[in-house]
Amino acid sequence: MKQPDLGKMISKLRNEKGLTQEELVEKCNISVRTIQRIENGEVSPRTYTIKTILAALEVDFNLLNDVDTFSLPDKVSKQVKKVILVSGIAGILYFLLGFIEVPLEIARMDSLIFSSFEDINNFQYSLLKTFVCVSCLLFFYGFYFIGKSFELNFLKICALINLILFSILPIIDVIAIEVEFLNSNYILVSESVLAGSVMLIFSIGIWQMNKFSPTTAKITAIVTAMNAILFISVFFAIPALFLLTITEIFQIVLLFKVYNHLNKVPHLAPSL
Repeated sequence: MKQPDLGKMISKLRNEKGLTQEELVEKCNISVRTIQRIENGEVSPRTYTIKTILAALEVDFNLLNDVDTFSLPDKVSKQVKKVILVSGIAGILYFLLGFIEVPLEIARMDSLIFSSFEDINNFQYSLLKTFVCVSCLLFFYGFYFIGKSFELNFLKICALINLILFSILPIIDVIAIEVEFLNSNYILVSESVLAGSVMLIFSIGIWQMNKFSPTTAKITAIVTAMNAILFISVFFAIPALFLLTITEIFQIVLLFKVYNHLNKVPHLAPSL
């Protein structure tokens, strides 16, 4: 972080702690004149000096090296956290609905061979898909918003593609109940390959989030990619449906990791 932003941040953190420059000096053993020059943006302090000051202010120095989230105004930061929180909750709902949706989708696939799908209540199936569509929209919007807010452009694009596709697929599934052509082998195979391809690209976007939580982001990206490959193979589409619930768990955890990260990072602008 460069001047004058560094000085502004230190000044803001000091004021939030209710400390005068003299009181901060007592905590970090750095001269008042040095503190003044740093806060005024007159000098660029050494890393050791920055670490010493931040330690006195009880702020983790590593947060400054992850993502430039501290440059967000408080009002914007609160908006981002709110969106991520709603997205995470929607993700949990999306995950829970999967325990109902997966068996129904397997029944739908079997119906092409065993004609068992006709036993499923069409209204219940349509209602389920409606909830899946809405929760999916809110879930992927969280990733899109993160990409947009922190200029992770590839993540933003990938999340937007996922948002559109996985919102359309439930609608197609509902229509397929009445339209025999849409419930054919060709359509199901196409859905599996398309969903897998989009998920594979999305896994790369998720990897960009390692700036927030390196380990969680990388594991989530790998699990998402593995899940995508199973869908693309078509032959492993049913195991892929089961793995999808695990993939969603990692994605939800990653969202909340970002949320926690934002709660720890200081911001330059005053609250509005």
